[in-house]
Amino acid sequence: MFHKSITALALVATAALSACTVPTDPNALPGQTAVSPAQAAGWFQQVCGNNRNNARGALSVISGNDFVLNSTVGRYYHRTLDLSFVTSEVSAGRSYCEMGWRNGASLDANRSAVGGTVPGTDVQYNPTNNFYSAVLISAL
Repeated sequence: MFHKSITALALVATAALSACTVPTDPNALPGQTAVSPAQAAGWFQQVCGNNRNNARGALSVISGNDFVLNSTVGRYYHRTLDLSFVTSEVSAGRSYCEMGWRNGASLDANRSAVGGTVPGTDVQYNPTNNFYSAVLISAL
């Protein structure tokens, strides 16, 4: 329940944070190229880990790469990789960063790679959608 509340807050704040710095398409979807556990770890470190407590910094990384904002769902999708982010400022000095990706590797492999890169990361798998997600909520 808490995760859904934070996600809803993130959706609202994402668009407000900077809809102007990333191309926007209400129908955007992720690319089709799978993201390996090592690639996922690198992206998560670069966007979320290096920008703890700094949603604007995370957005700066996103805007410097090939992402488009789906304004309908408030999610940044990579144009070629099956990779997406939601990032927002929860409160002053506290941020929320979530990455979603798909690949054929196991949950253990993805959890080890991504969770091992940024301490405090929660890595989950949704078998219905074959979708991995990593969430980092920075502490004050």
